[in-house]
Amino acid sequence: MYMVLILDSFYKKDCILESYLNAVYLWQDGDEQIQGFSLANLYCCGLPIDKLNLDQYVLIVDMVKSASLYISWRNLKLDLNGRNLVLLNFYHQDVIEKQTYLQLFKRPLKFFILENSNFLQLFQIEVKEKLKNQDKTLSDLRIFTTLENLFHNFFGKTIKVNIPELKKKKKLKDFEIKTIIVDKSIVDINALVSSFYLMLYAYKCVLKVRRFIDFLYKLLIYLKFLFNHKKYHLNIWVSNYPVLINLEDDTYCTPKNNNYQFNKRVFLLDSLTHYINIPIVNFILYKGLDSLIENWIHLDFSKKYLNRLSSISLGSINLTPIKSAQDFQISSNQEYKSFSYLVRFIIFDDKKILYQSLVQSKKTVFSKALYLTVYAMQKFITFRTDKFLDDLFENLSLTRKTGIKNNLVNSWFV
Repeated sequence: MYMVLILDSFYKKDCILESYLNAVYLWQDGDEQIQGFSLANLYCCGLPIDKLNLDQYVLIVDMVKSASLYISWRNLKLDLNGRNLVLLNFYHQDVIEKQTYLQLFKRPLKFFILENSNFLQLFQIEVKEKLKNQDKTLSDLRIFTTLENLFHNFFGKTIKVNIPELKKKKKLKDFEIKTIIVDKSIVDINALVSSFYLMLYAYKCVLKVRRFIDFLYKLLIYLKFLFNHKKYHLNIWVSNYPVLINLEDDTYCTPKNNNYQFNKRVFLLDSLTHYINIPIVNFILYKGLDSLIENWIHLDFSKKYLNRLSSISLGSINLTPIKSAQDFQISSNQEYKSFSYLVRFIIFDDKKILYQSLVQSKKTVFSKALYLTVYAMQKFITFRTDKFLDDLFENLSLTRKTGIKNNLVNSWFV
């Protein structure tokens, strides 16, 4: 009672209502609270509060009564029923006409957060990191990002249409896709799209969950190969004899080539373009795991994910999709590694620049080694099953590398 009297004596009703609207708890997103109508509108509808339609206003207001229950990506039916009930009351109270009510009643729920969750999650993390302890509300800021709507919308629509069709055609029950598009030189994150429907899981899979990269690691090994340009070239012979590898549990395994054949020797270029595994394993055993790990640390891999185990010679390195985009961007950036970012500018009150991104890069590989590796990657398109890509884009020089692990459980395409 005393608190109410104090607030009433010091603040006008409009000020109290505005404070409530900017702080009310609406739902939980992982370990983050979504508070205030301004942020909720951006999450749900992708629009500022003054640009919403009536049915969108009603939806946000309806969520206030039970934040833990009305979590839009879990309880779509409850949200729809609640919105329609409020619209019905508006109609009965003559706030809206019958034609408007019927039009809004038939309108399906469409949540911006479900289509753009990954990008928004990364955006939220980066803004919080850049602002740190600066006490600024979202409504006071103008934030410029690296999002390219053309890329984002195109891949979003492509995934939305083609993935369900592919799952049905190939009878793939748990098949999902995550796509990251970055600028080839400065690693601007232009799009971040997932086919996952549940927002929280999509966010974790793209930004947090690490998977074995498998054959992708070969690119890094060949960079190490070709770094010693006086000894190694694409046209030298390399050993293709079978080997035994001692695993962590004191058992042994014999890596196999895709064609299950062991020639005495093959060209280094052929071992890369035709997925011949043994030359890679022989090279790693010759150089030693310490040399291999040291090379990956030099390429800015985190040391805590590089265990000194023989299985890393077979691709047992874990990366998140967004980290792999950053690491393999070296191949298109003339030997320099740049560090990805999403926020370009944060401006307060149209005047003060709180943050401005500066491109950070460092030289990581020898230019000749990189040139030869990229040349070998281009041969993938010429010789492998996706040669149709080369035919579709005759005016472009394409490079690519795939990684497949555990019967397609983790499949990568760079």
